[in-house]
Amino acid sequence: MFDNLSPNMKAAIFTAFIGAIGGGGTWIYNIGYSNGARDISAVEAFKGKLPTMIDDLDKVAKSLAQTTELIDQNKKLTKEAADATSAKRQIEETTKKQAKDLEEKDKRIADLSTLVAKAFPANEIKVSIAQGARRLRC
Repeated sequence: MFDNLSPNMKAAIFTAFIGAIGGGGTWIYNIGYSNGARDISAVEAFKGKLPTMIDDLDKVAKSLAQTTELIDQNKKLTKEAADATSAKRQIEETTKKQAKDLEEKDKRIADLSTLVAKAFPANEIKVSIAQGARRLRC
């Protein structure tokens, strides 16, 4: 392929080829170096932000702990409210039963009072005794 070319032409092609390889290598090296320099500057910038990020994460962790604590308290209070509601219902039922029982007893007392009034119509029995009477008749 290169047999028909003159030695100067071969040297020019060889020089161009070596230059292309060298230039390409330099170009690749510069890309890598530039990227590395950018990475180092990014790391340095990140190091500068790191204390603020740590403080922010600490605040978030404390906030989550408080939220968890509030959730636990909410669950506890919800259970207490449910228990209190249940106790209230039981007390209401007991009160209704006692009121019904009291009503029945009041009615029974009224009925018995009526029977006593019929059996003993007056609270006082008036007796008249004549002067000098010896026997009492009732």
